[in-house]
Amino acid sequence: MAVEHMTRGELERLQQRKLQKLLRYAVLHVPFYRNYAQEHHWDIDALSLEQFPVLDKAAFRSHEAEFISDEYDRSRLECCHTSGSTGEPFCFYSDPKERTYTYATFWRGLARAGIRPGDKRVWVKGIDETAQLPPVARCRRKLWSMINRCLLVDAHFLTVSPEHLARTVENIRRYNPVYFHGYAASIAEIARWVKESGRDARSLFPSLRAVVSESEKLYPEQRELFEEVFRVPVYENYGSVEFGMIAQPDTDGNLLLNEDHIVAESTGGDEEAVITNLDSFAFPFIRYKNGDRIRLGGDQGHALPFRRLNMVLGRMTECLKLPSGGTLQAFAITSAVYNLSEWIRSYQFIQTDLEHLKLLVVPCREKLPEDVVRKISAYIHDVSGGTLQTDIEYVTRIPLTKNGKRLFVISQIDHQSGR
Repeated sequence: MAVEHMTRGELERLQQRKLQKLLRYAVLHVPFYRNYAQEHHWDIDALSLEQFPVLDKAAFRSHEAEFISDEYDRSRLECCHTSGSTGEPFCFYSDPKERTYTYATFWRGLARAGIRPGDKRVWVKGIDETAQLPPVARCRRKLWSMINRCLLVDAHFLTVSPEHLARTVENIRRYNPVYFHGYAASIAEIARWVKESGRDARSLFPSLRAVVSESEKLYPEQRELFEEVFRVPVYENYGSVEFGMIAQPDTDGNLLLNEDHIVAESTGGDEEAVITNLDSFAFPFIRYKNGDRIRLGGDQGHALPFRRLNMVLGRMTECLKLPSGGTLQAFAITSAVYNLSEWIRSYQFIQTDLEHLKLLVVPCREKLPEDVVRKISAYIHDVSGGTLQTDIEYVTRIPLTKNGKRLFVISQIDHQSGR
C-alpha cells in the first residue's frame, strides 16, 4: 500500500517495525552500539529508542570507524560530506542502495506540487565552478545535468556583479524551467532582480509552476517576495545530507514529516532536533542531533497520515543567546528589517557577546535614515528584553559561507557555555 494512502495507525506500525529492525541491527552489527549495549546490559529483545544515546557530530567524528556496520565493506561505501554550516563538517558513509530511498521521498513530496522527474529545474546551490575538478568529474556533472534536465546555478558567484546576475537570469529565461529549487536567499536575489528591472516573471519564465526551497531557512519576507514576483506556489523542504528529506509540504503548505523514513524528536528548552534515519544500516544515524531547532506538531488538520513539523526554527548557531539563559529565534531577529527593502539590499546580524549585536548592511543608498536606524535598534532592544545593543556597520558585500549560503543571523557565542 502506498504510504500516503495509509491510515495514521498503519503508518505508525510501519514506522515501529522499521525502527525495531534498525535498533536490533545496530546492536548486532555496529561496533559502537554493540559495545554500548554490552556496557549497559541491554536485552536485545526489549530495545527502545529512548535507551540509545543522543549523539552529535563530534561523537560521530571521533568514533567514525565504530559506526560502520561489520556487514559492509568500507571501500564499497560512498563517503559523503556534510555542508559544515554549523561549523562542524564531517564525513559519513552510505550504501548507494540505501540512498535510493531518500530520492524516492524527495520525488514523492514534489509530486504533491505536480512536479515529476524530468521537469526542467533550475537548481541554485553552492557548486563553486572555480574548483579544479578532474575532466571526468566535469563530464559527469554535465551528463548528470543533461539527463536530469537541470540547469545548475552557482550561488557562490550569482551576485558577483550586476552583469553576471543579469546574464544568469537571461540563461534561465532561455532554459524556461518548470521550477526553481535550492537556496532561498539566492533565489531571492533572482526575484529581486526581476522586480527591480520591471520585468514580468510570467513572461520571462512562462513554464514556471513552483519555487522549492531547501538547505536553508525560508523566511516570511522571502516567501512573500517569491509569491509577489513569480506568482506561483512556494514550498519549503526540510532535509539534510545525512537524511535526505526529513519533511516536505502538502498542497496546503503543511510541512509533514516523512515518518516512514525518519523518527523526529525535539529535546530541551532550545528545541534541538534529534533525528533517526530508519533506512541507514551501513552507517546508522540513531538519535542524531543535527544542529537544527524544530517545533513538532500533531497529526490532525490535514489529509495525509504524517505528523506536522510546525516550524523549522533554524540552526542552533542562528539563534541569539540572552543573559537570562533564553534564546531569540532567527526569524524574530530578522523581523527588525522586515519591509525595509527600500533601504537595505542585504544584511547579516552577528552576535559577538551577550550584550552586543552587529548588523552588517549593504544599503540601497549611502546610509540608512536616522529614523530607520532608531526603528531597528528599538525593535532589537524590545524583543531582547532590553539586553541587546545594536551597532550598524555598512559594507559593500555580505560574505557567503563556503557552500554559497547566505546566513542572515550568526551567533558567535557557545550555546553550551553562553560565552
